[in-house]
Amino acid sequence: MKIKFLLFLLLFSYQIFSVNSIVLNEKINLTQKLQELDYSINIGKYSDAKIILNKIKNDYVDTEFVCLANAYFAKIEYLQKNYYPALYYIELALNDKNLKNLFTTEQSKIFFLGGEIYYKLEKFDECITEFTKCINENFDKLDSLYLYLTQIYAIKNKDFVKGKYYFSKINPKKLNFLEKDIYYYMINNILWEKIDTANIGYKDPNVSSIRLDKDLIYIGLYNGGLIEYNYILDTYDYYPKGAIVSENVRDIYIDGRFIYIGTTEGVSIIDKRNGFVANPPELKDISFTSIEGNANTIYFGTLGNGVIIYDKLKKEYSTINYPSNISGLFIIENSLYVSGYDSKFYLYKDNQMFNISKKNSPKTPITDIIKEDNFLWLSTYGEGIFKYDTINETYTHYSYETGQLKENYCLCIAKNQNKIYCGTLGNGIYVYNLKKDKWEEFSIPPDFLGSDIKKIVFNDKYMFIATLGEGVLKKFVVEN
Repeated sequence: MKIKFLLFLLLFSYQIFSVNSIVLNEKINLTQKLQELDYSINIGKYSDAKIILNKIKNDYVDTEFVCLANAYFAKIEYLQKNYYPALYYIELALNDKNLKNLFTTEQSKIFFLGGEIYYKLEKFDECITEFTKCINENFDKLDSLYLYLTQIYAIKNKDFVKGKYYFSKINPKKLNFLEKDIYYYMINNILWEKIDTANIGYKDPNVSSIRLDKDLIYIGLYNGGLIEYNYILDTYDYYPKGAIVSENVRDIYIDGRFIYIGTTEGVSIIDKRNGFVANPPELKDISFTSIEGNANTIYFGTLGNGVIIYDKLKKEYSTINYPSNISGLFIIENSLYVSGYDSKFYLYKDNQMFNISKKNSPKTPITDIIKEDNFLWLSTYGEGIFKYDTINETYTHYSYETGQLKENYCLCIAKNQNKIYCGTLGNGIYVYNLKKDKWEEFSIPPDFLGSDIKKIVFNDKYMFIATLGEGVLKKFVVEN
């Protein structure tokens, strides 16, 4: 009784054929042959394997095992890189009427092998057909399959939308060594694109500001005006000097139908409905560094004129003269934080400016701020990154000196999902993984050489990186 039970377990460890197709002793015999077959193939004894396969085909005529044997013949030829003989055998298997009698997992293996063979022969339509049949959560090579489909759609068919879709589903941990090399190659070749501002208008690759508005990205250039770029349709409009008050753009703010463009010579306001551009005389001949706003107010940071405040309801301007030189304005939960070039940190509240700098707070200008949970993350021009605990009013410092960063000059900071991204002057991007509680380096493909990072913004699919010298880099966001 014990022996029969062990044979039963052995049989069902090879779940290939349906229960009622042949009698029990034949199933046990066939299972043993298949074990010998797999062993012979794994050690490269293909001649021995072929003897077993021919025996199976002769003994089980007009059954699913002929289909299975042809698939094994195809696998042997495929492993020896004999792709046309492999094609002959796999098509015999795929067209066999008894294929349906095999278990689903075994059918999927045959479909997958068919896809691999078609891929090698560049029969990509047939390849997609077979791979698509394998897509189910129980297939153990699903990630390899997605990698194949990524290559077909993105590289062969130039269909980057479908390519990126399948790429986003890959878990690289489940790929083998060679597949991982292909995966990381694909990261550089399909996830990254470049909006080359050096080929538009004044041909300036130095980006000062970017803002997203649905499918549009507004790109401000240090010496090249404003670009309105549709990153879905790959089209753009260009606003040079004359269309806006100056080509020396320093910041952009989008307020519903209006786009505020801060320059070194004033502010231009573009009405998105009709394209009309207004240049408010109250803001003429002033050098602006930053613009922020909320429902009722627009705030303008300047060099030499402090913060200019525009009340949208009253349509009136007012000025707070101290600090006079503004490094940046940041609205966090409807509170306005102000960084001055005097290296102090301010909070504007109840029509007053309060110095909230503390003994261990940054001593250099703050370039960007984000809020995550109860913390404010501050990037600085010269001291790296500070994390401010708003409850306990304490700072945690990350810098070159403390060992987490290789660069203290940080121009921006952003958050996406569970990561904080810090853009530096000269050393690319650093990432703080909130789940792992540690800093990580972020790789930009060497083709782009984007090491000076001015601004980072995200939407639900893309990461946009404004650089000094490389225009705007666009990365399809994949989370694994």
